[in-house]
Amino acid sequence: MKHTPTLQEAIYIEGLPDWYISDTPADFWTREAFALFEAARQEGLIDFDSTYSDSWTAGPNIPKGALAYFCQKASRCLHLNKGAHTNWKPFERMFNRGSLCWPESDTTGQAQPELRPAAPLRLSLHNLEESAGQEALRSRIDDFFTRYENGNS
Repeated sequence: MKHTPTLQEAIYIEGLPDWYISDTPADFWTREAFALFEAARQEGLIDFDSTYSDSWTAGPNIPKGALAYFCQKASRCLHLNKGAHTNWKPFERMFNRGSLCWPESDTTGQAQPELRPAAPLRLSLHNLEESAGQEALRSRIDDFFTRYENGNS
């Protein structure tokens, strides 16, 4: 079984910056996961928004379905799969922080924001698979993983 490091252990894993440890699920407190996510950031597939929300997001022009496809491949690459099944939980904790929604009004008549859970990432995967014209995104992600795995072999 894979060992998830404690916060104290993760702090001492060489090369993991503080911002990464504080805003990334513990399942990804490894050099391998950090290297994969950094390469994906450089490629524009994912991003870390430190300006407004300190959270992980999809890269520019990457729809949620493509992000789900990336996470499915990353789960396999990082050996997080449970048998043949994608381990979605750490990716959903990483990318699904919820969204700020404005209801019509509350009891005082003033609209108040509330944080509602975002739809599970795994449900977005079928959008990419069923959408016409998404072959280029799938190909871009497949090419990224091919280059990444060949470079880290």
